[in-house]
Amino acid sequence: MARDYQPASTFDGPMLLVRGDQGEDTSRDLGWSSLVTGPITAVDVRGDHNRILRKPAVDRVGHIVRAALR
Repeated sequence: MARDYQPASTFDGPMLLVRGDQGEDTSRDLGWSSLVTGPITAVDVRGDHNRILRKPAVDRVGHIVRAALR
């Protein structure tokens, strides 16, 4: 279902992309540039998609997001 979803419009603004550095998709923006017209800042965190959502990597993700919101 997620692969077939087509949004009605693009997002016109900046995006922070936090991605695992051990994923199968090696494209820098993971395909988000087709949906976001603003700049995309990609930050890699050690681990795969699921591992970065658990300790200790999730602590790093929290710091990255907190810094971006400041």
